[in-house]
Amino acid sequence: MSRKVDTTLPTLTKMKIMILGDSGVGKTSLLNKYMKPSEPLGKGKPTIGIDYESQRLDVENVPTYVHFWDLSGDDIYIEVRNEFYPEANGIILCYDCSNPESFEHLQRWIDEGSKYQADWSSMVLVGCKADQSSKVSPDEAKAFGRKFGVSSFQTSAKDGSNVQEAFKEIMKVVKKKLG
Repeated sequence: MSRKVDTTLPTLTKMKIMILGDSGVGKTSLLNKYMKPSEPLGKGKPTIGIDYESQRLDVENVPTYVHFWDLSGDDIYIEVRNEFYPEANGIILCYDCSNPESFEHLQRWIDEGSKYQADWSSMVLVGCKADQSSKVSPDEAKAFGRKFGVSSFQTSAKDGSNVQEAFKEIMKVVKKKLG
């Protein structure tokens, strides 16, 4: 008697998530804390062009390969960024909680991405450096997020607060969009 063995492999979903915001707001530290939560935070260096991380994990019980694109916020890299907008499934839009100017620039980021077909419906708004003296209130950030129907988090890569939650939320939002 022969027995049939199921040899089919589960389909691996792929997600591409951009991390955007002004230079120096804490994007790279945020990603590093998410990827290596137990490691101490290193001294931040500005991203030149793009940094890339990937991870295989289960997103809502679905095997998923997640690609994170940490893009420089420097204006000279706009041509690099515009290549990634149409490919992204999700966007983590960052500002520095201690720098109100970076919060005021969020609309500029949305305008830039809109020119290159960014899908802002799959976005999470993330305030970085919440451990420092905050000049942007959580209520201001939530009001901005509500305009776009997205969640807002204030995080600290230094102490890890809300970092995992913000990344789980963007992956949940993207998973829902992808089906």
